[in-house]
Amino acid sequence: MYKKSQKGFTTVLAFIVIAAVAGGAAYFVISQNNKSTQINEQAAQESDASSVIAKAKTTDVAIKEWGVSFAVAKAATDTVYAISLSDKNVAYLSSTTAVKLSDECSPLKTSIMALSRSAKGTYDDKKPASTTNQKPVATVGDFEYVLNSAQASCLPASTKATDNALVIAFKAAISSGIKTLKASK
Repeated sequence: MYKKSQKGFTTVLAFIVIAAVAGGAAYFVISQNNKSTQINEQAAQESDASSVIAKAKTTDVAIKEWGVSFAVAKAATDTVYAISLSDKNVAYLSSTTAVKLSDECSPLKTSIMALSRSAKGTYDDKKPASTTNQKPVATVGDFEYVLNSAQASCLPASTKATDNALVIAFKAAISSGIKTLKASK
């Protein structure tokens, strides 16, 4: 019988162990470096995002027929409107995004919201609120302005929750923005 030598095996085993330890250490250093790079990139992105939020990008929506405008946040920068054919003191508001989801959201149909105006002093806080007596959200020149949501949703019942959320965000942006109503230049 032959006796096998173990000398070469020990050397190979030692080399494998040293290589594994060095590889593990290198992997650890590289992964920590990648994590810190990702954290730095994320911090930079968050910094950029917070500066965008701080700037609160707004766009003015002008109702040319009335000579007024108001600022809206990003959720309503695609606002479209139509002046009522039967009452020139009502503007129906919607968004192009909502109209793409359903033609019923067109300002010529159901729309999402309505902005109406009446002569200054029309609102009487001693009378109960009604469709003809609502507290104005803004006064510009000789007119008081009232904002109303549509009586029914312009989106079909089968609409996805994300699409409904778009309409809700639009309403919130308009409701907030209408407070900035001013005479157009």
